[in-house]
Amino acid sequence: MIPLTLGALSALIVFVQSQRAIPLIDYGYQIENAYRMYLGEMPYRDFFLALTPGTYAISAAIMHISQNLLLFY
Repeated sequence: MIPLTLGALSALIVFVQSQRAIPLIDYGYQIENAYRMYLGEMPYRDFFLALTPGTYAISAAIMHISQNLLLFY
């Protein structure tokens, strides 16, 4: 139940962020960058970000808490 709750929370965060402006990027791109941060890569050093790092850090933190990557892929 906890992984589903965390997945829903992550989806809600992505949805709220996409409502601020017209989403010009794919949601898979957002999850991929969050996963890269989860693996320890650094934004702007290892990869480029279209949004601020906090957007991806929240999803990466949820991945870290859940430890269930199949939920995201």
